[in-house]
Amino acid sequence: MARRGFTLIEMLIVLSVVGLLAAMLVVGLTQVRRVSQRSRCMHNLAQIGQLLILHAGRSNGYLPMLDEDSIPWYVQLQRQAGPEESLAELFICPSQSGAAYRADDPAWTSDHISYGLNADVKDKTGCPYRVGETNFGNLDNDDRQPDRYAMSEIAVPGQFILVAESDQRPGGANYAVAPRAVRSDRPVGLWHSGKGHLLFADGHVQLYNEEINWDEPIITALWTLPAD
Repeated sequence: MARRGFTLIEMLIVLSVVGLLAAMLVVGLTQVRRVSQRSRCMHNLAQIGQLLILHAGRSNGYLPMLDEDSIPWYVQLQRQAGPEESLAELFICPSQSGAAYRADDPAWTSDHISYGLNADVKDKTGCPYRVGETNFGNLDNDDRQPDRYAMSEIAVPGQFILVAESDQRPGGANYAVAPRAVRSDRPVGLWHSGKGHLLFADGHVQLYNEEINWDEPIITALWTLPAD
């Protein structure tokens, strides 16, 4: 008795089903990868927050400046952690293919790491991000040490951004980040499907959408320390 093979239509149906299943698998794996990258990035920022708190605890409560005595803020954190603990992985978001950390060249690294310190903590020459009467500080100018901001000056830690993802723009952009509305050369990077992570002074990390770069007082105020 002759055996009948698959017809052309049956073969096409089988191939279509296989193709559909493969496409669903690729989409699922992509989603898993994105979730994994997002989780890793949030972990990195949470650890950086702990290091900033550690730095403040060892520096009379003061935050690191962006570049103190030619030492970038991330190198200052590395020195606080100690030479036996490499922090290179903490400064790299897995979603940024060009991110890298090179301990022997901090200046080069500033253009390649994934995160930037809030531009408003760099020094105390003024607060370019002050919106109206918004003020998250609680100390008078006379209470401050020159050229430094203290953690105690942040009256609402849960509403003040310390570190955010950077867009890796050349020119030292990762030393600092800020809303695009006020510092177009140092905008926040939106590396997670049009969203970016922000580390707040109380240690929590949030994923924000593109509003973090909009010219809205409620967003800009999250970067604000009291003006000198």
